[in-house]
Amino acid sequence: EQKDSRIRIITQRNSGAGVARNTGLKVAQGEYLSILDGDDFFNSRMLETAYARGKELSAEIVMFRFHRYDHQAKREYNLPHMMKKDNFPQKSTFCVEDMKEMGVNFFFAICGWTWDKLFLRSYIEKLDLQFQDTRIFNDMYFTYSALLVAQTITYLEDALVCQRVNRPGAVSRSAQ
Repeated sequence: EQKDSRIRIITQRNSGAGVARNTGLKVAQGEYLSILDGDDFFNSRMLETAYARGKELSAEIVMFRFHRYDHQAKREYNLPHMMKKDNFPQKSTFCVEDMKEMGVNFFFAICGWTWDKLFLRSYIEKLDLQFQDTRIFNDMYFTYSALLVAQTITYLEDALVCQRVNRPGAVSRSAQ
């Protein structure tokens, strides 16, 4: 915040990720929203690359691939079976209906988390989407709702984010 005026630190009582994300939505001012998990890490070009694609195509949602990092094994894994190019129409922007016409069930082709996507803020505000106030999986309703009605989704084959797994103390581990 001291180094970059675009960054604001918001302090509130810990009420879970969904509540924190909704607070962020209320104060967001950028053209696009990036909603990240604190324990994952990101390619230094992630925002620049995804934003450029979204801006170029006036996309409501920009999706990109990811890798997985196993915290215990200290190893990064490519996940070629996740977000496969073959599941998406071979055109610059598409919608869920286009996937349906291809015989692709979008619930199986696209993961319901937010951190591998960029969302046009005006689009999310128009839909008045909020995150659920649940301990885990609070982003699935938000993500799938946004995807279902979007008319301009685009896909980048670049893996721009790395999901960290097997980290002691992670919220996702507490659900196991």
